[in-house]
Amino acid sequence: MDPLTTYYMPVILDTVGGLPEGAMFEFPTPSPIEAIMMSLGQLSSLGVLIIILISMQSIAGEIKSQISELVLVKPVRYHNYITSKWVAMLLIAWASLILSLITTWYYVEILFGELGWLPLVQIVFFYGL
Repeated sequence: MDPLTTYYMPVILDTVGGLPEGAMFEFPTPSPIEAIMMSLGQLSSLGVLIIILISMQSIAGEIKSQISELVLVKPVRYHNYITSKWVAMLLIAWASLILSLITTWYYVEILFGELGWLPLVQIVFFYGL
């Protein structure tokens, strides 16, 4: 959302009004790299929090509803059970990261200029780690 609100902030301020007469706000247009870095700031705070909360609820919910007992009664080690949960959450996190960065890349390309595929791929692999 950060690149979109940055781009449309002058329009939002004009629409809402309430500014004193003669007041001017000049917003510098960020480069495509700066625009995508704004979104990465949101992903690294809000995205990580959501992933942590979902993974905590996943295991705690199964323990509370005793579904984990049904799985662990069979010849499944506890280590394998937790590792499979971790791998599933890791795949969901990667898919979410890729989807959100492709969406961000699309809006950055339209609003701020050309970014290219190579920086996007580098960002996906760097933040994916």
